[in-house]
Amino acid sequence: MSAVASALAFLGPLAVLGLVASGLYTLVPGLAYPLVAAAGVALLRNRAFAASPVKFIGRDRLAGFAVFNLFFLLHTLPHLPSLHALEPERTLYVHVLSIGMYLFALTFGRLALTQAPDADAGGSFDRTRWMCSVLPLAGLSLLLASQIGQLAPAFLRETGEAADIVYILTRRPGGFFNPNMTAAIALIFLFLAVEAPAQGRPPHTPALVIVLTTFVVVLAQSRTGIIALLAYGFFALPRRSFLIVIVPMAVAAGLAFVVGLDTGRLVLQVLGRFTGDYSSQLRMELIGHGLAAFMDAPWLGKGYRFVELTTGQSTHNQVVEILACFGLVGLAVIGLASYLLYRGGSARLLLVCIAPSFLLSHNFYEAASLQAALGLALAVDRARDLSGTDEP
Repeated sequence: MSAVASALAFLGPLAVLGLVASGLYTLVPGLAYPLVAAAGVALLRNRAFAASPVKFIGRDRLAGFAVFNLFFLLHTLPHLPSLHALEPERTLYVHVLSIGMYLFALTFGRLALTQAPDADAGGSFDRTRWMCSVLPLAGLSLLLASQIGQLAPAFLRETGEAADIVYILTRRPGGFFNPNMTAAIALIFLFLAVEAPAQGRPPHTPALVIVLTTFVVVLAQSRTGIIALLAYGFFALPRRSFLIVIVPMAVAAGLAFVVGLDTGRLVLQVLGRFTGDYSSQLRMELIGHGLAAFMDAPWLGKGYRFVELTTGQSTHNQVVEILACFGLVGLAVIGLASYLLYRGGSARLLLVCIAPSFLLSHNFYEAASLQAALGLALAVDRARDLSGTDEP
């Protein structure tokens, strides 16, 4: 295979993963399906993967995929009539798509890391650098651009000295996703760049990624995202002390554009997210509703999206959502499937990539964008343990 063909065979699937992980695909409904299918064909044509597909996917991951989807299908089929308003057709395969994207990204990431630099390209094409440097920078730039695009109409309406920037920013722009999901994906891009092998990471990339991540997370005003970002800095202090310096500097830079307008109110607005606001009260009420549903049906739960069907909103907590919808049996089965799917990740991966979306969302398992980014992150996290076993 020529150097150009080899590079294109890698860059095509990488671009598709970036398109999905960043949310850009949402601008054209249905676009992701043919692109992901084409990326899958490219993966099947990879000689290393074709020689031993289970080696790169992992038997445990496949088992987790099967356990999760079989349980979900058996549990959800009886409730389909009540799910008519929540896209019943897509309901049946939503986790096949999202967790399938995770497996695809994880497999692709492993192939990239074990074949970098590309021997077919004469050693001139470094796959790791593209996956762990170019992709996070591009993905974060797209997330930030989508947030700015969401705020732009409000800025245009409130032009001149009368512009109330604090009021505008209280809208918590999420761009392509809801604000918490945007922050969660930004943190995974951060992890992907910072935890990358040193030989595949340009020295300036982590600093740029941290600045972009801070902008995205602070604009989204995601409480868990901000806590995870700061905790990651302190957790990584022994090896990456620059995180502690860069993060506050990036936050200060993010506030600089409102200097002379009303910086104090903006700071109070962000701090108010932690001291209790209407959103916090609403979340507690929804969690209470979810726990009440669980107590009413503790073994098998009330059915998929019960809380959303009865209140119009989810519990915004994955554990409570599982208990309310699937009961203790569901928590045990989904817990087992999750262990099989995500096992082997470090404490940093759990803190930065899983906890933010798991604690403050109901769609951790349904979000294909989140799962695509998470698959790449786990591939990088596990890179130090690559071996010739069937679970590299």
